[in-house]
Amino acid sequence: MVKNLRGIERTFRIILGLAMVIAALYFDALYAAPIGLLLLASGGSGFCPLYALLRKKPATSCGCGCA
Repeated sequence: MVKNLRGIERTFRIILGLAMVIAALYFDALYAAPIGLLLLASGGSGFCPLYALLRKKPATSCGCGCA
C-alpha cells in the first residue's frame, strides 16, 4: 500500500480523529465515533482510500522532512 498522505495531514487527521472519538463518548454522539475512527485509521496508516479513488498522487518529500 502506497502512502498518499503527507506528515502534516496525517497529524491533523490523528488529532481530529481523537477529538471526535472523545467527543462522541463524552456527549453521547455515537454518529461521530465511526468518522473519528476512520480519521484515526487513515492518519495512522498514511493511506486514504478516498484519495486512491480520486487518483491523488502519493505524498512525496518536499525536502523539509515533513513527509
